[in-house]
Amino acid sequence: MVSQIEKDEMPLLSYTFIHREARLSKESKKALLGYLSALQDSLLQH
Repeated sequence: MVSQIEKDEMPLLSYTFIHREARLSKESKKALLGYLSALQDSLLQH
């Protein structure tokens, strides 16, 4: 999922074509990637 977000492959183009508000801003993308990184770190510790 992280690599898809980094490559702008998520959300899917077919989805954002209809739902333009679903596109991730740079700020949203950074926040989401930070959250996923923290989640991954948390899961690896348990």
